[in-house]
Amino acid sequence: MKKALTAAALILALSGGIFAYYKYRNAPKGDPNAPVFLIGLDGASWNLMNPMIEQGKLPHLRKLRDSGVSGPLASAYPAHSAFLWTTIATGKTKEKHGIGDFTVKQGNEVTPSTGNLRRVKAFWNILSERGIPVSVVNWWVTWPPEPVNGVMVSDRYRLGKYRQVKMDVTYPAVLSNQIPFPEINKERAMREWKQFHLPELYDVTNDGRITAFDKALKAYPTYWCQDASVWEASQYVLKNHPARVFGVVFRIVDISSHFFWCYIPLDKIETARKKHTDDTLTPADLDQLDREFAKVIEPVYSYADWIVGQIVDSAPPGSTFVVVSDHGFGFHRTSYTHTTQEVPPPGILILSGGPYRHGEQIEGATIYDITPTMLYQLRLPVAKDFDGKPLLNAFREDFRVENKLAVVSTWETGPAKTGQMPIKSETDEETIEDLKALGYIQK
Repeated sequence: MKKALTAAALILALSGGIFAYYKYRNAPKGDPNAPVFLIGLDGASWNLMNPMIEQGKLPHLRKLRDSGVSGPLASAYPAHSAFLWTTIATGKTKEKHGIGDFTVKQGNEVTPSTGNLRRVKAFWNILSERGIPVSVVNWWVTWPPEPVNGVMVSDRYRLGKYRQVKMDVTYPAVLSNQIPFPEINKERAMREWKQFHLPELYDVTNDGRITAFDKALKAYPTYWCQDASVWEASQYVLKNHPARVFGVVFRIVDISSHFFWCYIPLDKIETARKKHTDDTLTPADLDQLDREFAKVIEPVYSYADWIVGQIVDSAPPGSTFVVVSDHGFGFHRTSYTHTTQEVPPPGILILSGGPYRHGEQIEGATIYDITPTMLYQLRLPVAKDFDGKPLLNAFREDFRVENKLAVVSTWETGPAKTGQMPIKSETDEETIEDLKALGYIQK
């Protein structure tokens, strides 16, 4: 019986995918059914992007910014990606959605947070229930993958261990045999290092100590290959499973920002540290330091910009592009960070194409507003129990007039999810080591 149901679900998914292919691949300009591309650039920060854009870098992000609505996106404390991206996907606080951090502690055991701990619906659940095709790739805390009206590539795919440990990392499960298997090795990293002109990595301490920086430095080629594999999986999904909404998260900007700041000239870092101690650090000082950091990390942002350009160029006419980050990076006390500030550095927000206004700045947007805004764009009701709001002032007036805001009390129908425990897997240890290397977990 179970095999029959699985086969039926697969046939439904494939037939829906074929229908979606023709509907969304060939959507004419101005079609209300044209697809939405939600592109997550974890850790992207305007204070670093703006100097690059001024110098003619990041042409694709600049074009989206100039042709749409853009501004800072307020984050939340503590600025840890697992709960921030879950908030972006649900429009709700961590207290409501249940993903409090990267990990869950059970006695003396620490286990990575898993998707079954989420107590509320994400945008992919809401859209699936309404029969709207959706594709999701590498969103934080999406393992184990959920049944959706489309496809999901969970965030454990990027580890490249699923064949070895025989675990499902996609929905439907057969998709894992169709998307490219992650190529994670030093040879690939070095090859692409040259292609994208990444800076030379070296131990800035050079004193024999094994620091968190050293661990991140050693792991960086793996992180690079993981994100490159996410892009390869995204290309397959975009080509073979076009959907009304495509959502993806890339990590490489965040990972690089965690330790590339160490390559800012030491004298400039030391000067900023002393001024911070003396309480004489000015906005002009911070701006100059941002410009120094931008010089170092520009190749990584250019790589992210190239990916955005690939997505935009392959999209049907009339598509909408929503580019977001969960937080930014800013100099604080002694280093660039996003976790020690009580008010985390804001992320970025770009809304471009479709019903959005052109060349406008927006203020007051938060990570809680992304899902409500997307639902409004898709002409779906916005729930009263969202902690965010639709960014109505981002839309053209004619769209607002034709599409009055509809409201429902909640999207949370059906039995409530309570008492869930994280699901253990054979990739937990690697996930924990990843978080240690980036400084999110202390030994």
